[in-house]
Amino acid sequence: MEIFLFEDIEGVVEDSISSSWKSQGLALFQVECYLMLYSMVVYLSRNLN
Repeated sequence: MEIFLFEDIEGVVEDSISSSWKSQGLALFQVECYLMLYSMVVYLSRNLN
């Protein structure tokens, strides 16, 4: 019984770690998109002016 419980805890920990890694990667991807948009806006505004 204890062995099954330990395996369940291990699975839950692995799931939480993988989900946190995914959310961190998504946040980094969003930041990169915002930086690209910001640089494009600055570039366009400089060219227009």
